[in-house]
Amino acid sequence: MGSSVRPCAAHKIDFTVEHAAARLTFSQTNVNRNWQTVIFCDEKVFSTDIGSRKPLYRLPNTRYEEQNIVRTRRSGRICLGLWGWKYEIRRTKYRKNKTQWSDLLGSMGMDVSSRPG
Repeated sequence: MGSSVRPCAAHKIDFTVEHAAARLTFSQTNVNRNWQTVIFCDEKVFSTDIGSRKPLYRLPNTRYEEQNIVRTRRSGRICLGLWGWKYEIRRTKYRKNKTQWSDLLGSMGMDVSSRPG
């Protein structure tokens, strides 16, 4: 086998006709929305695992032999929360519930008393 590498397929979520229709409906419904009153939130999760799945060529029925076992170390996950509105983007620590978000936004001078939800 030498230095050959087993090819691995890339993963991609299919963009369907239903996805396109939903995006078009959203854009048409919200074309006149006052986007200055909208807050955008996102969370990114990073895995701190060392390495990833590696292709391994082996003989049949030798999966659990020592030379065919790859050791891994996992140290957990890191979450990064971000939110932004028309004045600034701010990094947040930890996950927040509705009350914690209201307190944070209120401390920034945003009136959250009339918001639905």
